[in-house]
Amino acid sequence: MVLEDQLNSFLQSPVPELTIDELLLIDWALCSSSGCIPGASLQELQEWRPFRESLWEVIIDADFPGPNNVNPKPNPFDVGPVNASILLPIIPTSFRWGTGPDCGFTLKIKLAKVIFGRDPNANKNQASSNPAPPDAAAA
Repeated sequence: MVLEDQLNSFLQSPVPELTIDELLLIDWALCSSSGCIPGASLQELQEWRPFRESLWEVIIDADFPGPNNVNPKPNPFDVGPVNASILLPIIPTSFRWGTGPDCGFTLKIKLAKVIFGRDPNANKNQASSNPAPPDAAAA
């Protein structure tokens, strides 16, 4: 029964919504020129082919930033806990495409949430979760 409950929880877990920058970062991390997987041969990287093809299905249909689309909507992409646990250590913690936002950290947070069974799309309000100490309020 416990295993069945865990399986049902896994199957019902939310799919992360990723920005185009995060999607492209996953693709880049899995390519041979990124060096994110040290010593990986082209043959080893080809084992990710089905995953990358599903990634590119999302990328080609994604909203890209542009003059009329400054903040494109996020794109659901089912990474899954197994792939998330593989990607978490190889994705750079800090990464930007040019002068854009840091998509490495936000992607790693979402991957970690997938691994730990949390909602990857829920954003915690840091201000409300870390209230100021009583002395600071009086100052």
